[in-house]
Amino acid sequence: MSKIGSSIKIQRLLKESSLLCHSGKFNEAKEIYQALLKTIPNHPEVLGNLGTLELQGGNTDLGISYLTRALKSNPTEIKFIINLANAYISINQFTEAHEQLESAEKISPNLLNILYNKARALRGLNEFDTAITYLKKCLTLDPDNYLILCDLALLFTQKENFQTAIDLYNKAIKINPENYLTYYNRGSSYEKLNK
Repeated sequence: MSKIGSSIKIQRLLKESSLLCHSGKFNEAKEIYQALLKTIPNHPEVLGNLGTLELQGGNTDLGISYLTRALKSNPTEIKFIINLANAYISINQFTEAHEQLESAEKISPNLLNILYNKARALRGLNEFDTAITYLKKCLTLDPDNYLILCDLALLFTQKENFQTAIDLYNKAIKINPENYLTYYNRGSSYEKLNK
């Protein structure tokens, strides 16, 4: 097969595997990526998407390996940096996650997903004040984000600023009154204030 024919086939397979991912057919997509890996072993899209699929399947070490390789080929691919950072957070490797998110923030300084995950990594590093700063920045981008409000309230609870935590939980409950955990956490903050 000519190089052009091979290139067209590779592009077709990349598109097909992407469509399979978007339709939830992850195993079929994974098979295509694994086959492509034999032909184009350092292709960042193949490595990154395969790494992401491995993470979704619970294969964290393999997912990290593929994503690391993908980022060697394309160090500015934000979605792969975020996926790698989240993998590190999931295994409590907060320093590694923070390093990845630092590089992502340099590329895209106001992307909510980067800022939010950086706050998560900072919380894991017990850098609560800096994590709070990042979550407040997230709220300027998305003021009605329930998860950000709850995470911010949790940090204020850890800093024993219970009234601020209660206020944040109240805002979160207005946005999503169905989550019982928010009520429980708010109740715990009230308890700390002897209320």
